[in-house]
Amino acid sequence: MLVIAASSFYRTQNEAVFRAESSELKIRQKEDFSLDKNENSYGENTLVKFFSDEKELSLKLNKQSLELLKSNFAETNFIDLGRGVIGLSGSAASFVDSWYKDISINRNFLKADLNRDGKIEGNEFKLLRNSVKDFNENQDLRELKDAPTVVLREVTKTQGYMQSEIKDKALSLEELLNQAIISDKNLDGKITRLEYAAQGQSDEEGYKNWALEEVKDMGKIKAMIIDPNNTITPFFEGKSIYEIYNAFAKQSSTNAFEGIQENSKQIGVKDIKKGEKDEEKEKLLREFPELKSIIQNNPNISKESLEKIREKKKIASAYSQEDLKTLFSKTLLSFEKRA
Repeated sequence: MLVIAASSFYRTQNEAVFRAESSELKIRQKEDFSLDKNENSYGENTLVKFFSDEKELSLKLNKQSLELLKSNFAETNFIDLGRGVIGLSGSAASFVDSWYKDISINRNFLKADLNRDGKIEGNEFKLLRNSVKDFNENQDLRELKDAPTVVLREVTKTQGYMQSEIKDKALSLEELLNQAIISDKNLDGKITRLEYAAQGQSDEEGYKNWALEEVKDMGKIKAMIIDPNNTITPFFEGKSIYEIYNAFAKQSSTNAFEGIQENSKQIGVKDIKKGEKDEEKEKLLREFPELKSIIQNNPNISKESLEKIREKKKIASAYSQEDLKTLFSKTLLSFEKRA
């Protein structure tokens, strides 16, 4: 199956799906913290202590979360309490507490944990509000006999704090807190739809994970085209789903581009060096040489639209025909996935 995720599928990528609660910023001293004789951090994770509404809490942070905190907050925010335990102060403590409050209160963790064992399991998941739902208009084209293809066309709205699905594995508050910290990489107190999908990884991984989640129950995926910035789908203009499928899904990861070259006429890769008579187009080509292919395939595109495209963070870095191989290599993900 070939999966094509169009730019409109990622329309809500910057919408916040979770928001940190407000937390008072206070400077703490070592003597403000308690340290039980049995508390230590000699394992893989680090035991940290912080205050939430004047109540001292102890939770374990993984290496990735702690490194993100230490790289963004002053050294004075981290107090050595001995035996590997760290006390949080100032902005670092406020940041961690703000996400702790979101999880425990807004996502309903404390009330969902019916037996107070610090974990969510079984039917407790039904009380947890930790899921995200996309409201979309997707076109499923799997019924095409010789071209099983799914086009993810548009997400119209995204909503966080949705009821969680029951999972086989228990979920702890510490796991959710670590995930919130690494997802909010820019420390702005919100987790966007893309950050939620990326799970602390790159935007590219986020785009891929988002699309995979949408089609997880549809069968075996052979190839996927991720196009959040609308750099590839313009080449599909006027082409049938069969032509697109033949150009992509039947190629392996090692010869995908060779297949595209062979089928260049089918997918609309035109000789963009010929027939450029329009004066305005020539002007745009001179001003936006890196957007050459977009200009060629969108004759009515305005200068304002091109300026917006230039400002966007691009997954692919080149648009000319000469760089088409790089563009498709970065965007076409070929892999095997169990149904």
